[in-house]
Parts: sequence; structure tokens; C-alpha cells
Amino acid sequence: MVARGYKDTEIGVIPIEWDVVQLTKIAPHISYGLTVRPKYIKEGIPLISAKEIKGGLIDYNNAPKISNEDFNKLSNKAKPIKGDIFLSKTGTIGRVAYVQSEKLIAITQNIAIIRLDGKINSQKFIVHYMKTDMFQKMAMKKVNQSTIMDLQLQDIRKLLVPLPPLIEQEKIADILSTADNKIDAIAIQIKKAETLKKGLLQKLLSEGIGHNKFKDSELGKIPASWEVIRLDKLIETKYITSHLDGNHGGLYPKQSEFVESGTPYLSANMIKGNHIDFSLAKFLTKERASKFRKGVAKDKDVLFAHNATVGPVTLLKTNLDYVILSTTLTYYRCDLEKLNNYYLMNYIKSIYFINQYEKFMKQSTRNQIPITQQRQLYFIIPPLEEQKQIADILSTADEKLEVLRAKKEKYETLKKGLFQKLLSGEIRV
Repeated sequence: MVARGYKDTEIGVIPIEWDVVQLTKIAPHISYGLTVRPKYIKEGIPLISAKEIKGGLIDYNNAPKISNEDFNKLSNKAKPIKGDIFLSKTGTIGRVAYVQSEKLIAITQNIAIIRLDGKINSQKFIVHYMKTDMFQKMAMKKVNQSTIMDLQLQDIRKLLVPLPPLIEQEKIADILSTADNKIDAIAIQIKKAETLKKGLLQKLLSEGIGHNKFKDSELGKIPASWEVIRLDKLIETKYITSHLDGNHGGLYPKQSEFVESGTPYLSANMIKGNHIDFSLAKFLTKERASKFRKGVAKDKDVLFAHNATVGPVTLLKTNLDYVILSTTLTYYRCDLEKLNNYYLMNYIKSIYFINQYEKFMKQSTRNQIPITQQRQLYFIIPPLEEQKQIADILSTADEKLEVLRAKKEKYETLKKGLFQKLLSGEIRV
């Protein structure tokens, strides 16, 4: 039974004063951008595609640039104006942003321009609504009826949107924009803290703590008492007691073998900051997990994403006897009397390690750094006590980052709850 003052519609229960209309009714101009690839230049007019839409914003700086001459040849449908809404329609479906700048830009064919009538509707309200799960699912349903990953213009025009009175649209948009601004401010703090930590890491790995004598090494100048050792040598000398990936061969689990709970089966996409998000894990029965001989990681192991997604690294913390790694992860198990695992984790994050594996990847068409190539990489090894000192300093920086990330996640959760209630009219303003 629908509550008093509300009505049931094609998009769910909404206030009785609200309307539901097809997008084309409030946006008479819906089109997409250019279909040919112009010549790119170093400085010029940004050409925006789906990948330049990030978190509801348009990344003008990193977009490819075209000349004024090429821009002038484009039809007007490829030239957005301030107030236009962008919706990615091909490949990566459903990214949304609106144009807040009057600067000249062009768009590719994987972006739909949605230009509202400008008189009775708030762009900010429509943009917020287009980010909801309801709208995104509606759009993806249209895509799934097609033979290609593309949201056709005729389908975009038919997508449904709720229409509160204009004053309510604006109030809802203002509340959600305030929440967005808070989240964006925390994101800026996180970015600054990450930059500071990155600089601190590089300084500590090149200068150490309190050194005045230095020497040349395979990785540049380092303190005279430090060593640079290749991974295969670290394994041979038992600094690293085990180094294996999740390449299970014939033991690779089938989808039907995963269960609701049991031994976690981890992949690279579960590395979030300095921890594993176990809520994203798949699980195997204890009996099935006991059959694996490789990729069996334990508490205090350093996990490195080496395949497809290359680079994320974390320290495994678990009360379980072991977890199982997928083909995307490698573990490094340290002799803690010789090598501090928190130091090792941060070294793998450093430019000294990244530069090495990126050279290997440039020689291949595949985005991976296999275990055999990892063993050819060099590691900077200070004495154990200094490793611990460096780890303690970096741990303090990481703790500050984790506080900020938790704060951002809290606001995002609060906003998501508020988001659905405001845009369904459950909370009125």
C-alpha cells in the first residue's frame, strides 16, 4: 500500500506532486560527438571521451588536444556548451558529469550530450538523479537488449526521470552538492597526504636516517652501510623464505566450487589502501583449499598485484591459518629477523621498484610482471634496525591516510543513504 501523499510509478514510489517524464521531454537536444579521430597536438582544445569523466567531473588537463582548425570543422553536436550534461554511452556506460566551464571542448562519439530546456529544470538535480542506481540500471537494461555495448540515442531519449517542482529540485541538488563538496575536500586532503608520503618514502630510501657517507649502486646513491640485492639472492640467503604466486595450473578453482564462507580466495582488486577488503573475497571449502600447493599465503606476508592490475601492494593480516591467492597476486614471506615486512611493503610501493618492473612490462604486450621477472628485480636493504625505523615513520604517515580514507568512506555512505531518500522523495525538502 502506497503511503498517503505518494504514488506508485514506473520508477517507483514518489511524491504525488512529482511527475515522471522521458528524458527527451526536458532535453530537446540529445546527440553525440565526432566519429572520426582528428590529429592530436600538444596544446589545444580538449577532446573529451568517457575516460575523462571521473567522479562526476571532467578531466580537461589529461584529455587529448585538437587544433582550433579541426575544432571549427566539427558539427555543433560535437561542441558542448556550459550546462550540458555528459553521459558515457559506449563501452564504459553511465559515467555522468555536467559542463561547468565556458571553455571550448569537443567530445567523442562515446559521449552523449544532454542539453536541458534550461527553463524549468535544474541541471544539478538531473545529474544527481542520473547517478542513482535506479537510473543506471534503467540505462544498462537498454544496453543489454543490444548486441553491442552501446546505449543508443533513441534509448537515452526514452529514459525516465522524476520531476519535482523546480524549487524542490534546486534544494535537493544543493544538499547533495554540499555532501559532494565535503567528500571532494577530504579527497584533496588524501591526495596531499599521499604525495607527502611518496616524497618521504623516496627520501628515506635514498638518504636513510642520519647518514653522511654514501655509495653508488644499481639503483643510484644509497647510504654506504646499505646493500642492493636482487630478489633471487634474497631468496637464496633466506631474507625471503618463500615467494610464490597463485598460478594453480590444473588446480585452478571452477566458479561452481566457490561457496558462501570458508577459506578466502583473494585477487588484486581486493587490495584497498594498506589492507585487504575481505568483503569482496570469494570462498572455498577448507577441504578444497587444502589441495593447493602454490599461492597459499599466511598472516604477515606481503601481497603484490602482478597481473592485469599491476602495482597494488599490502600486508596480509588474518587470523586464519592461510588464504589462497588468485593468479593476479604474488606473496613475499620474510624472515623477520632479517627483513622487516612493513619496510618491504613500502619498498615495493617506491619508484625504485616501480621503475624496474615497468621496464620489463614495456618489453611485453601483456600487463604483468611474472614471478620469474620479479626475481630479477633489485631491492634496497638497510640494516634491520634502520628498516624498522623507516617502517615506523612510514606507518605514522599511513595511519593518517587511513583516518582520512575512513572519514571519506563514512561521508560517502551517509551521502548514499541520503541520495536515495532525497531522489525518491522519501525525505522532503
